[in-house]
Amino acid sequence: MATGATVSILSCWAMTADLTADAIYMGASYGPPVVPAAIVNNLEQFYSSVEKLRGIATEANATVVFGHDPDQIKQLRIAPEGSYR
Repeated sequence: MATGATVSILSCWAMTADLTADAIYMGASYGPPVVPAAIVNNLEQFYSSVEKLRGIATEANATVVFGHDPDQIKQLRIAPEGSYR
């Protein structure tokens, strides 16, 4: 569970992607350096969550997918063009 951004926010790890949802909603927040958004409820937990998610992604060689990053979505393979059949 990743906490700190807002109360009760979770992230999800799926296969080779770390889906951060609102825990880290933009790549700019992920850093380095880690830059919290204005809506962060608890800075200490936010920084801890970022490092926890970074560790999980590194260990799993996973792509970190941010919940609301308009630049990242252009770089990801998305359906239907990127779907498997």
